Amino acid sequence: MHVIYRFSHMKGPMVAFIVCNLIVLFAIFGPMVSKYPISYADPYYSYTLPKSKTLSKYGIMTGNRREKHITQDRFDYYNAIPDAIVKVNGKKQVKKNNRTERSYDVTLDSYHTIGFVYKNLTKEEFDAVCNYAEETGKQMLYPMINKKNIVAKIYEEDANLWYVCNQRGGAVYDKTGEYQENYLKDSNGDYQYFIKKMNGAQYQVRVLYYDWYQYENGQEPCFWFGTDKFGKDIFIELAVGIRFSLILAYATSILNCLIGFSLGVIEGYYGGKVDLVMQHIENIFVGIPFVVIVLVFQLLFVKRIGIIPSILFIFCFERWGEISATVRTQVYRYKMQDYIISARALGASDMRIILKHILPNSIGTIITRLTFMIPGLMRSETILSYLGVIDFSKYNLCSIGTVFNNIRGVISVTPYINLIPQIFMCILMLCYNVIGNGLRDAINPSADAR
Repeated sequence: MHVIYRFSHMKGPMVAFIVCNLIVLFAIFGPMVSKYPISYADPYYSYTLPKSKTLSKYGIMTGNRREKHITQDRFDYYNAIPDAIVKVNGKKQVKKNNRTERSYDVTLDSYHTIGFVYKNLTKEEFDAVCNYAEETGKQMLYPMINKKNIVAKIYEEDANLWYVCNQRGGAVYDKTGEYQENYLKDSNGDYQYFIKKMNGAQYQVRVLYYDWYQYENGQEPCFWFGTDKFGKDIFIELAVGIRFSLILAYATSILNCLIGFSLGVIEGYYGGKVDLVMQHIENIFVGIPFVVIVLVFQLLFVKRIGIIPSILFIFCFERWGEISATVRTQVYRYKMQDYIISARALGASDMRIILKHILPNSIGTIITRLTFMIPGLMRSETILSYLGVIDFSKYNLCSIGTVFNNIRGVISVTPYINLIPQIFMCILMLCYNVIGNGLRDAINPSADAR
């Protein structure tokens, strides 16, 4: 009780403790409030920026990105997509390869820049889309593209350019640089909005994907923390990943404590040759490189015993030596105390002396070590998952490292996608270290006073 009282009066550790609990609550209840399940993935919306309907009204989490050097053809591509260009911030003339080109500075909506896509529908699906468009008043079908006019981007010696500036939007440049319409038309000169295939049993249509998403899901796309390379919602991934990483870290830490305490007590209590032999064995295990242990378990044991038991074994291999050394030191410190000698003289068994007299005096140090071990284990797991050494996604699992691995492809392009997961990870590491320092001072106030 004295430890709890002293800890509760430490401002820094208590703030860290509250923040840690808030993150745990996010990990527990985050999946319940998310609009998307952990299995959700939409490849069209990969690397989409964070967006909140409420905060976007104040210019925060709008889902917009700014591109300062957009060429004319790329500008025409985005301009042909409804609502893709939020704002034109400026334009200028740029000389390149002895010719003058126009460059644009624009703000783009990352949810609309996907543009147009092609869908193959059955007759029933086609009729349902037409009925939905009629009921809502939305244009669901757009004129089809004349793909025969689609050519590659080629720079000729005379600087004339053949280029499809917007295949999905239906625009091309000819050799004179004129903007040409490229939509399919029927014999009457009217636009064709679909192509029948397989004797009319299937239709190919061209749709604006933003509207198509609303048609299929009944809501507008809106990802609070953005999406990764698979189009998965980072919010739900981060909540599930934190929960998995915390459970893994706590389970591994408890196993390490049990193993380390048992071996440390034996070494310290019996000493002599027992201590010497066990110390040599411990040095052998601790001296094995961690990466070697990971690779051996990955190659030999994952398929046989599963990924979770393998990970527990891997981290127990690495960390139990720390607990063992700490407990061994504590046992050597207390075993020659007068009350221990008295208990032994009164006939108390070794097990009773260890559990009744030595363990209560060592428990504070063990808890402090455990608190410092949890962020270390989470950091190790994150590094291994980020580097791809451990791939939880193969087993339909998600950790914090998996989240970082799935968004690392755009660190140089859109680094702010990584910002939210990094903030969560940094806060977790900092809070656990502050809590560990607070527990150490609360358990042993005399050391802090010195």
